[in-house]
Amino acid sequence: MAFRALLAALLGGAVGFERERHGQNAGIRTYAAVSLGACV
Repeated sequence: MAFRALLAALLGGAVGFERERHGQNAGIRTYAAVSLGACV
């Protein structure tokens, strides 16, 4: 279970990084938190 939560946070962070790089609003922390919450 912990591995899945960590993986969800990392992948969500990767999506957030891409959004920040392109100048869009929601970033790394937002997407990591949302994907972690969805996983749990």
